[in-house]
Amino acid sequence: MNFKHILKEDSPHTKYVKSLRDPARRKFAHEYVAWIQSGKLGMVPERGRLSIEAAKLLVINIEAIG
Repeated sequence: MNFKHILKEDSPHTKYVKSLRDPARRKFAHEYVAWIQSGKLGMVPERGRLSIEAAKLLVINIEAIG
């Protein structure tokens, strides 16, 4: 993974992001988790080529982790 933000390696969020196989989903999830860890500063990450439903599902799963 070559992303701008580095996630905490031992967090459940990071484990979830690493479990995603699709690169577009993994990229969005990574950026969303980084946005949460930054205190939700700035704009919500864009979903890229993901459908609205796919992005919503990732957000729901990430939010459910806590």
